[in-house]
Parts: sequence; C-alpha cells; structure tokens
Amino acid sequence: MRLMLLMLGLGLLLVGCGALETYPKDQEYRVVLQIADQDGNPLAGAAVWVDLSLMEERSAGEFSIAGQGFPSEWQGWQYNFASPTLTTRIDYEGDTDIVGVVVSKTGYRTQEWEWEVEEWSDRLFFRRVVIMEPLCPGTQG
Repeated sequence: MRLMLLMLGLGLLLVGCGALETYPKDQEYRVVLQIADQDGNPLAGAAVWVDLSLMEERSAGEFSIAGQGFPSEWQGWQYNFASPTLTTRIDYEGDTDIVGVVVSKTGYRTQEWEWEVEEWSDRLFFRRVVIMEPLCPGTQG
C-alpha cells in the first residue's frame, strides 16, 4: 500500500497537477457581422469565408437585432450575417489559434482580417462592422 502511494506521489510530482487537463480541446466560436455599403445600408449577398471555409449563408438584405443567445452587452446590436457555431482546436494550456475571415461581393473590394481564438469556458463570439467599398466609386446602388 505504501509503495502504491509513493508511486502515485512520485507520478504527480513528475507530471505536475496541470497534466490532469485533457488536451487537445475544441473551442466553440461564432462570427457575427454587420456588412454594409458606404451609406451604412445592409449589403445583401456578400460571401463570407471563416477559417478558409465558405459559409453557406450570405449576408442578408436587412439587419437583425442581437437578442437571446448573444452576449448581454450586444443586446440591440444590428447584424446581417451570423455564422453557425464553429470550432477550432486548442492543443495545450495557453495555446491560441488564428482564424481568418474574408468578406467579398462582386463589384466591391474584398475585406479580410484575423481574430485570435483562445481557450474559454464557453462559446466565444466575434463581431465586426464591415463597410464594403465599391471597386468603381459612384457605380454602385
């Protein structure tokens, strides 16, 4: 019995208590965008790629209002694109992953940026206002 306790204590000493966490882990996140023209009107039909995957849905022609299911500080915020719940892999404690987002529509300049996803106890949400610029000003609308 003493030998078993000694081995267990030695194992914890060598591995450390943090090793009880299981990695890799999947971190859930959602991307919520307000995609608009230069006048601030919703721009319908923009394609969105998240982490190199083209999303099925395109931006809507009307804004929706953030309510239930969104962070409380977002209540009332307008959006016209919301991704499904997505996941990325967190390989070890303190690890992060970079998620790229691209928004594109024919006749407009493509917009792209990145977010850093870190381990969190709940689903993460990312939001951004995307003002699409026409390739040839004065020809849109």
